[in-house]
Amino acid sequence: MYSPSGWDGGGKAAAKGSGVAGDAKAGDAKGFQNFAPASPTYAPASPTYAPASPTYAPASPVYAPNSPVYVAGSRVVGEARGDESPARAARGQVESDDAASAPALSFAEKMMKKMGYVEGKGLGKAQQGRMQAVDVVDKQDRAGLGVTVRNLHVRQIGQLAGRYQPLGSQQRVLTMEVEVRWMRCPDGGMQSLHELKSKMEVKEVPNMDSLHDPESSPTADYEQLASDALANDIKRAKSAFDDMERRMMRDAVQRANPWELVSTRGHHIFQNRAAMKMAEMDWLFNLTHRSFSNQALSTGPSKHDKMFYFADICAGPGGFTEYVYWRRQQSARGWGFTLRGDHDFRLDKFNSTSPHFNFTPSYGVDDTGNIYSRQNMEHFANKVSTDTGGRGVALVMADGGDSVDGEFLKQEWLMRRLAVCQCCLALQLLRRGGNFVCKLFDIFTPFVSDLCYLMHQVFDKACLCKPLTSRPANSERYLICLGLKNDRGGSLADYLLHVNDALDLYPDPPGGNKQAPATFKTVARLADSVPQSWVDYVRQHNIDVGNVQVCMCPWCACAHGVHVRMVC
Repeated sequence: MYSPSGWDGGGKAAAKGSGVAGDAKAGDAKGFQNFAPASPTYAPASPTYAPASPTYAPASPVYAPNSPVYVAGSRVVGEARGDESPARAARGQVESDDAASAPALSFAEKMMKKMGYVEGKGLGKAQQGRMQAVDVVDKQDRAGLGVTVRNLHVRQIGQLAGRYQPLGSQQRVLTMEVEVRWMRCPDGGMQSLHELKSKMEVKEVPNMDSLHDPESSPTADYEQLASDALANDIKRAKSAFDDMERRMMRDAVQRANPWELVSTRGHHIFQNRAAMKMAEMDWLFNLTHRSFSNQALSTGPSKHDKMFYFADICAGPGGFTEYVYWRRQQSARGWGFTLRGDHDFRLDKFNSTSPHFNFTPSYGVDDTGNIYSRQNMEHFANKVSTDTGGRGVALVMADGGDSVDGEFLKQEWLMRRLAVCQCCLALQLLRRGGNFVCKLFDIFTPFVSDLCYLMHQVFDKACLCKPLTSRPANSERYLICLGLKNDRGGSLADYLLHVNDALDLYPDPPGGNKQAPATFKTVARLADSVPQSWVDYVRQHNIDVGNVQVCMCPWCACAHGVHVRMVC
């Protein structure tokens, strides 16, 4: 350390061990007032001390205040002591030249070097420390800086949201609107069962999508039902959720979807968010209107008169049912079909203003609630028909789904059989003029697109709708079918039973198997002639929903603090 006490008040160097007496330009003393102002021997106006001088280098590696020679920059200042040899003085001149060419080390660099740091290698006994700077990301957890290797990936995904909202803003408000567009395509009339069976296409398909991605739904045709560019954006956005912790995921979706708060104690009157989705769809489509109550028959009064009959399938713990009972009160009567166990109805959690004393749950002949079983479906349909006096129900709600953790891109393919069975059972339960609500996911495969088209054919009108209460970043949407034309949908219910049997004969290869076959045989199509107007409708719907997903997934994953305002 340099000691300012080695200077006298007159500006001359007191030769205390150093023997150095030098002169400096008086004009170079500017700004020196900040150096050791409390020192009694400090002379800020000294003409011989010039801290701003270009030849003064206190950070020079060869600077030593007690050295007989003070090397300042590129020349030797002062004279050698009398007992110093000319050779030693010459060495000082050489060392000063080397010091001038070598870059000066900063204070931090000196400390790092002292601790054994070698440029280009990591810190630590085994040099195991990281050598790259920690990525700058918005952190929402309590983990240390750079603790996850996902940060760079998430930051790159977050750039996808830039087209919708600047990422640099402090608060992001996204206004979302729900728009209902009814399917408008020519009505070719329902075909006979034999004709429908001849249209089902069973063939060998590649175990990948149209972009040759084995992690996505097989047979997915993005170019026809959306666009390749949008599909790639959705994939990159969804991949941000693959390794996200459950707690972090929950916090993120609550920021992206205000309706998540209905699951918070004190913010709702129903047991879960599903009831709010049904409430919204009822508001949009008037599904529980009193005009759908049973009409009195000419044979005389009956216990069925003015009752609103409904069925809730694959719907545990029963949010849809809870809403309908709250809406229609004592005039509602429902039947439910779902899996036993963790997915069963939780009637004990129903709102006290939702009278459900006449609700009848059923689980099929094997008492499991497995909807894939033909016998279970027929058993439940017969039960409902008997209890309603052969009238059928006015509304069928299907909200089935299953966990697809780690396989978000295959969700449509994994849920396709569930969609077939829900549609099949609904057609067996509904009376003429009845309505149907069914949860779907992506509609990128011709299989699911064909299923929706066939259902459209047996109802007065139908549409695809993603409610505002549905999480905006996921693939969930609903098929809404109003006004069943014929009992059992003509021959469509029997045809879908046949499709379900065929899916039993041609099961999918096991997931997650690195030795999975490149191709496999399965039911690829349900209809061979679909109008172009229908294809265009599905394509536009997928683009609309996909754009919202691409926008919302990065915000959820990166925790950018988005706030969503819903507008109906």
